[in-house]
Amino acid sequence: ESVRGHAEAKRLLAEAAAIHRTGSDALAAARHLLRPRAAEPIRDCDGEPTWATPGMRIFDGQLNVEGSGGYPDAKIGYRLLANQELPLHEVPLLVYYHGNGEVVSDYTGWADVYQKFPCSFLAFDYRAYGWSTGDAVAGCLTRDPVVCMRKLPELLKRHGLPWPWPAPVVLMGRSLGGLVVGSLIAKFPDLFDGLIIESGAASSKEQRHREMLDWSGEHKGEAEAALERLRGLVAEGLPEGWEPGQDVIAPLGSCDGVRGYRGPVLILHGGRDGIVPFENARRHFEAATNARERDLVEIDGDHNDCAGVADFWRRQMLFVRKVSEYKKRQCGR
Repeated sequence: ESVRGHAEAKRLLAEAAAIHRTGSDALAAARHLLRPRAAEPIRDCDGEPTWATPGMRIFDGQLNVEGSGGYPDAKIGYRLLANQELPLHEVPLLVYYHGNGEVVSDYTGWADVYQKFPCSFLAFDYRAYGWSTGDAVAGCLTRDPVVCMRKLPELLKRHGLPWPWPAPVVLMGRSLGGLVVGSLIAKFPDLFDGLIIESGAASSKEQRHREMLDWSGEHKGEAEAALERLRGLVAEGLPEGWEPGQDVIAPLGSCDGVRGYRGPVLILHGGRDGIVPFENARRHFEAATNARERDLVEIDGDHNDCAGVADFWRRQMLFVRKVSEYKKRQCGR
C-alpha cells in the first residue's frame, strides 16, 4: 500500500520542477550563462599512448548519461591526465569541474604542474562543451555529474586503472564548477577525501528557493502553490508534534553541501574578482563548520588569472599533500 499523499507529492514535485526547469534554462540562455565551445578528443589514446608531458598520459572518452527530468540522453566528455611517474598509491586523483567558458582540453597545458603535485587529473565537460553531446542547459549542470560520479569506477577501469583508487580522491570546482562540486559533495561526501572551491559563487537552499520561484516567470504562482502544498503533505505525514526540518523545499545550494562535509576544505578566490566577488569565498568558508580543517586563501588576482599566481598552485599542492599524509596515517602506511 502506498504512503498517503505519495502520488500527489510526486505530481506536485514534478510540476514545480518542470516549471523551474523551463524558467532556469530560458534565463541561462538569455544571460549567456553557458558558453559552450567544441573541441576534439585524441583518438585511440588507449591503443597508442599520447603524453601531455613526460609521465602524464592522456586518456579521452565519454560517459553515457541517461535522460531524466525531461532532458534527453547525452554523452559527457572527459580528459584524464594519468600520472605514471609514481606508484598509484602515491598519486591522488583530482576530479575537476571547470568554468563556463572553458573545456577540459584547456587544462592539458597544466600537466607539468599536476605531475609535480603529484596527482592524476580528471576533468569533465558539460553538455555541448568539448566533445560532449546535447544542448547546453542549466538544468543538467548538477544532474549529469551525479551520473558521472556513479560511473567513475567504470571510467577508470576502461583505461586499465583501479577502483577503489588507492590514494586520496579530491574534488575541485572552479567558477561555474563550484556550483557543481557543492552539489556533488552533498551527494557523495564519503567518495572524496578533500574539497577545493576556486572562484565559486556561493548559494544556499533559501536562495535557490527564491531563484526557483523568480525563474518560473509567469508561472511563479503555480510553482509557489505546488511547493507549499508539497511541504504541507510532508508535514501531514509526520508524527504528532513533528515539523519538517527546513522551511523551504528547494535544491541545496553550494553552502549547504559544504556545511555537511566533514573532510578538509580549501577555498581559493581572487581578491580583485569583479565577476564573483570575494564575499562568495567568505560564505563558503563560513559554511564549512563541520570540516576537519578549512582554509580561506585570497589570491592576488581577478576571476580569470589566479592560475598565473604562484601561491595559487602552492596552496593546492600543500592541501593535496596534507590530505595524502592524513590518509596514509589512517591506513597505517
